Amino acid sequence: MELKGIDQARELFWSAIDKGYPVTIKGDPDVDGMLAYCVASQMLDEKAIKYHSTVNRDRKHGLVEDELNQNGKPKGVDPYFHENELIINVDSSISGDELMFLAENGNIVISLDHHKVELDGYDKLQRHFKKGEGECILINNQFEDEPEEWRFWSGTGVVIHALSKILNVGIKTEWTVMHGITLLSDVRDIENDLAREILKVTYSTPLKDMRTLNRLVKKTQLEVPDLFRKEPEHLDRTFIDYSFSPYYNACYQLNLSEYIFALLKRSLPYNYSAKTDRKAIVENLENYVKVTELKNLTILGIELDAVEPIQIEENYSFSYSNFLGLLANKYLSLGKTVAILSRENGKFKRGSVRALSHHIDYNAIFSKYGFTCKGHTGAFGITDLNNPKFKAVSKEIGIVEVNEKAKPRFKTAKNLLAMQEELFQIADGNQYVLSQNKMGIYYTGFHCSVKRETKGTMTYEVDGMSVRTFDKELTLENSLIIPTLECDNLILTLEKLNN
Repeated sequence: MELKGIDQARELFWSAIDKGYPVTIKGDPDVDGMLAYCVASQMLDEKAIKYHSTVNRDRKHGLVEDELNQNGKPKGVDPYFHENELIINVDSSISGDELMFLAENGNIVISLDHHKVELDGYDKLQRHFKKGEGECILINNQFEDEPEEWRFWSGTGVVIHALSKILNVGIKTEWTVMHGITLLSDVRDIENDLAREILKVTYSTPLKDMRTLNRLVKKTQLEVPDLFRKEPEHLDRTFIDYSFSPYYNACYQLNLSEYIFALLKRSLPYNYSAKTDRKAIVENLENYVKVTELKNLTILGIELDAVEPIQIEENYSFSYSNFLGLLANKYLSLGKTVAILSRENGKFKRGSVRALSHHIDYNAIFSKYGFTCKGHTGAFGITDLNNPKFKAVSKEIGIVEVNEKAKPRFKTAKNLLAMQEELFQIADGNQYVLSQNKMGIYYTGFHCSVKRETKGTMTYEVDGMSVRTFDKELTLENSLIIPTLECDNLILTLEKLNN
């Protein structure tokens, strides 16, 4: 069984190679796009096929590099960039209009993606686009006639599945590990048997056996003070969620794509403190955010040209709009879906949505009420506004979320020390569920005291065990203790208990 379109893509690919078409791999500016690109490039390397590498700056949507709208051309298409090329589009959303326009310019496009299919004005199952000498094939696991059990795949997963068949190459264990990383970084629905098997490989494969990932992991730690640096022998959920993904997402937000392209190929004698610098930039941006709360929706607004730059920005060239999704994530703790909109020079610039549930198509809801959206169903960008109706969005979200809000999963305990073995088992299980479904402990004992306090953290001693929190408003009375694994060690962290 395979995704539809692979046979046609195989014929198109080798026909374009025989004709001498130059090859371009286009990735998406996030961790999934990075590793999807990495897999594709390594497959082409195996076949000794040369290629050009590209990714959008400033986290822009669309296939090509510059958002232009010249002479009525589809927004996102630079009419002078791609002509008579073989373009392998990996994990980067693309519309039917963009595919058709690229075909008009004589390009052969093979799009390997997992974003919501964008075929407004076309047949909803259309995968083949042809115009003159140009031809495009859209391979996407989100088509409604593709197997339901494959919908959870990330863009990296689609590339592994499809391109390995197009090029006839064997699948490496390291690529499967990369798929596991992206299931977490892209917040895919991992609560199924197939995802669990992928994640088992991700957590058990020694890093020393994976040349590229070993190099990428080491680079994430160079900006960390020596006392806190981690040298994991294999990956775990905590390292991926709090070290690996944040570092490389920060690199893309700071427009360091050339640095990443180079790092995927070889060791580099230099590095960027991307995660640390991004934190400072986002903390500065938070000072300019205005919050409006509706019943089921938190709306954030920010005037980007009002932001006063901080000194570290001199090292980079980026747009403040690159950090909108990260700002939205910070407000999810209010218990509602978050939409953030930015303006620049008095005009709408860009927006982002981060939703509470992974089982509701929020993209469709916002699109219904005047928002132009690109991305996934629960985490996506807003590229344009047409008389947006926020109250209507809030009302519909309230209707569809009635039965979707996750109930906290927890056990009560009076003595943590007496259940250490069970805590390790819970921590291991938490690696295979969505964040909102992690198992926690509600502590009802009495042996608790403050062990250590810093500017941004609090550490409690509970029955002789350390429990940390990065939010000082959290206490053992209003929170759950969440067991996780970090470099094979048991870590206990407080998370807010949502009743």
